[in-house]
Order: sequence, then structure tokens, then C-alpha cells
Amino acid sequence: MQVILKAFRQLATLPNVSNLSVGKTFTERGKGFTHCLSMDVPSKDALQAYSTHPAHLQFVNGGIPVLELVAESNTIESRKDVGLFMLHGRGGSKDEFVKKYEDFFESLLNQLPVNLHLFLFDQRNHGDRQIDEIHNKGIKTNPNHGIDMYSLQYGTANDVKYLMDTIPLFVKIDEWAIWGFSLGGHATLLALTLDDRLKVGVSVVGCGDYKTLMADRNVIVTDELQNLLLKVDPINIPQTYKNKNILLLNGGKDTLVNSRSNDVFLATVQSLTGNEKFQRIVDDDAGHVLSDLMKSKSVQWFQSHL
Repeated sequence: MQVILKAFRQLATLPNVSNLSVGKTFTERGKGFTHCLSMDVPSKDALQAYSTHPAHLQFVNGGIPVLELVAESNTIESRKDVGLFMLHGRGGSKDEFVKKYEDFFESLLNQLPVNLHLFLFDQRNHGDRQIDEIHNKGIKTNPNHGIDMYSLQYGTANDVKYLMDTIPLFVKIDEWAIWGFSLGGHATLLALTLDDRLKVGVSVVGCGDYKTLMADRNVIVTDELQNLLLKVDPINIPQTYKNKNILLLNGGKDTLVNSRSNDVFLATVQSLTGNEKFQRIVDDDAGHVLSDLMKSKSVQWFQSHL
């Protein structure tokens, strides 16, 4: 707890923050919370500047640096608080992702009928967590591509599960959802199998059938990897998607994650969940990108299911 309190006190160094105080709460109105933080800011604009300051946004973590984006002006007490994980693609980082798709993040924050908290973190071996870039490369430069990529996305899915345990120590969250692009799209489908707290998800240019995806890339799946896939790959445990609302978004011109790689996976899951809860939309004109159609369909999915 002392480490947490120290992190809170460091917020006093942010611009326009004054009279910051943090300590134990003694009132019975604490609703289970044991500590409280208070501060003064001179104006609404100063509050917004504080809310979006990187030092504030990234202090919440459970051993993993996490970026939180919120739309303070839209926060309404009667609304539920939803934590939405946003997973970047292979070779990227959380910071690059926010800068590149600022318009998309603003659409999510401003158009959903909930108090939305976007949570971003660097996937394993990416951004601030990178150990060796070679493990993020494709088969042409990395002979262990098949094993490395699955290890990364499965690790990220477990990070999501872990963060759902730790983030509520700092931030009130009533429900969880997840969205991911490319490598993050694969990890999204895996995370949805791991935890029933995730009820809504969108996977963009991701695949739930890893063996078929690797076959498309002429990558041999070892017996050891196949044994793991039989236990944890989404196509082999479709029952974990029951009572969840999941959208697949693929590009018709995507040569990296061919939309056909999801055909058997889609049919397998829909046979259990039905066509309404588990859907796929293919943007015929898109490659391996986050297209405008994919952005708008993502927003619409969350508007309908959060």
C-alpha cells in the first residue's frame, strides 16, 4: 500500500495540481474503500489537462505500465463503468497506437453510452517491454515465427486476465470488454476464452484458428505447439464463447491474415452461439489494415452490446 500511496503523492508535481492529500478514510460512506485522494485544480480545462497528462494516465499498473484514456466530460454517475482493453498490432506499441488512431479512440470515448475507460499496454516483447525484436519478425527472418507469435499473443491474453484482477484496485470497473488489431486481434480471441468477465469483444484482422493461419504462411506447426493449440486455441474450445458477443473484422485483400483462415472457426463457433452473437464482417477493399469501415463497425458493436 505504501508504494501505491507514494505513486498518488507524485501526482502533486503535475501542472495546476494543488492541495493534494492522500490517506486513510475514516467515514462509513467509503463503500469498502480504505484510502482517499483529493486535490484542487483551478478550472475545468485544468482538470481535463490533468486527466490526460501521461504521468497520470500511466500510474495505474499491476506490474505492467498501463495507459488509461477516459472522457471525463462524459462521466455520468448513473452510468456503468466499462473497462475496454485496446490491443495494438505486431511491431507496434501502445503509445504509437494512440497517436496513429486518435480519431478512432475519440469516437469510442465520445459515442458509447457508458463511462468508458480505455486501457492500453505494450504486448510482450513490444514497446517498453521489448527484449529482442527478432522474436516479433515473420518467418523469412525468424525461423521460430510460429512459436514466437503464439507465445506473444497467448502471453498478452493472460496479461489481460491479470490486469482485470489488479486494475480495480485503483479504478472502479463494472464490466469488461476487449478490442484488438492484428496480433492484438489474435490475443483478443484468446483472452475471450480465458475469462468470463469478458463478455464483449472485437477482433480486427485476427484469427481464431492458428494452425490454419500458419499453414497459409507455410509455417510448420511442431507437435509441441500442436499440443498447446489443442488445449487453448479458440477453434478447439468454442464452448468458451457461449453467452458472449464477438465481432470478427477481416480484410478481403488481406494477404497476411486471409479471411478464409477464419471460415471453419466461424462455422464452428456459430453452431454453438448462433449468428447474432458471433459475427464476421469482411471489408472487401481492405488489406491488413484498420479501415474506416472497421472503425465504424467496432463502434457500432460496442454501442449495441455495452
